[in-house]
Amino acid sequence: FVGTTTYAVEGFTTYGVAFGGSYGYEFADSLLWTVGGTFSSTDGTGTVTDSGGNPQLVALQASSAAFQTGLMAFFNRSEGSVFVPFVGAGLSLLNYDFQFPGTTMGTTSGTAPGAYTQAGVEIRLTRSFTLIPQFGIQVHTLHTESGASTGLLSGGLVVTLRISS
Repeated sequence: FVGTTTYAVEGFTTYGVAFGGSYGYEFADSLLWTVGGTFSSTDGTGTVTDSGGNPQLVALQASSAAFQTGLMAFFNRSEGSVFVPFVGAGLSLLNYDFQFPGTTMGTTSGTAPGAYTQAGVEIRLTRSFTLIPQFGIQVHTLHTESGASTGLLSGGLVVTLRISS
């Protein structure tokens, strides 16, 4: 997939692009083991107040790479089914590099463990075309520039069109 992404920290916002993919191996009826990854990179500008009380324009940047693995269960997968809902959950690892000067996040980078969940539905439009809207959420624990821990909650909607012969 390819899409857009946004990071928002204390009123500062960066915008950019995200891309990634996933693969699932069906090891039991309607139960898949999945692996996937996502990369995102954003930038922007913000105004902070320097030590003299003067406004200063600063560059903001956020990039991350996430790897996740877990289980996904499908329901109603019989041969004539038009709607096939699914849910999944698992573990995630996030490599991050954030530059938000003037915020409690500050300039920091590292690797953060976390978890994810997702839900969606396969809509079989024809024998060859399947529309797959899904929503996913990830949560990770990051360390700020000062060393404090903070949570990062990310998520979004992905819509896929699968074309098969």
